[in-house]
Amino acid sequence: WFHKPETPTIVLLTQKNGPNQLKQSIENHYSRKNFRESLRLSLEFIEFVENCNTKVSSDGERKQDPYSNPNKLTSTRDMLEIAARSALRLGNVEIAVKCVDKLVSNEPGHIYFRGMVYAKGGRYADSIRHLIKYNQMRKNDYKTWKEIGNTFLSCYHTLFAKKDSEQFPIYKPDTTLKNTFITQISLLSFHRALNIMTISEWSDSVSFVYSRFTREKAKIERLINDLEEEGVVKEEAYVFGGSDEPDSKIDLEKLGFEGEMIKYILMECRASVNSERMAEEQEKSAGQL
Repeated sequence: WFHKPETPTIVLLTQKNGPNQLKQSIENHYSRKNFRESLRLSLEFIEFVENCNTKVSSDGERKQDPYSNPNKLTSTRDMLEIAARSALRLGNVEIAVKCVDKLVSNEPGHIYFRGMVYAKGGRYADSIRHLIKYNQMRKNDYKTWKEIGNTFLSCYHTLFAKKDSEQFPIYKPDTTLKNTFITQISLLSFHRALNIMTISEWSDSVSFVYSRFTREKAKIERLINDLEEEGVVKEEAYVFGGSDEPDSKIDLEKLGFEGEMIKYILMECRASVNSERMAEEQEKSAGQL
């Protein structure tokens, strides 16, 4: 069923069953960890569809050429995702980012994936933007807040590693974590993730589920402990840069962050803290009865 290697992709995609054969072949290569081949073939699929759909007619309008694209292929979403995943497996973040830039989709999984790839590519504001969008669709997913926290940590380390920059102040590389707005909001996000984990229902009767819960919870608690041991105070984030550390004075808009994004994160985390306090008060009241 899988196409023969000697059949050119451009020929295969014009055959009746060619597109399905190629897709299955790409998925097979990926599942067998042959990422170079899955990347090559998926990129060729994408290029074919894009070329066919960007033919320009005499009146200047873009249209599809029915002769070069008899199967009327128009969507490249699945191929863009598998190409990006293959590129990440090969350590080629640049190609992965280029792929997700084209991955226009409202599917929650695609939105979350774009956020993850942008974080790896150093496009932190784009990452947070997509993670927020995903969170608005899937409110009780602890992974979202864990990744938001990790993304802000990556942003912090990137800023402190910059030696030459016209856009940002110059900092000396620093391996320690300081009490800055960026680390504060990172800590808030990790606490939000932990809160969601502890109030969610995890089956302790299924060993692998409980094992995963324990492992993930330990990772988040370790991140929280690392930040708090370095003196990061999450409550100060609500002052919006109340510490005296230099990066708190950075205009976040220069990093691509929008004020509304930061406000959303702070509001969500504050709501989480308030719900925790209410639960504690209810528990105390019940104990006094």
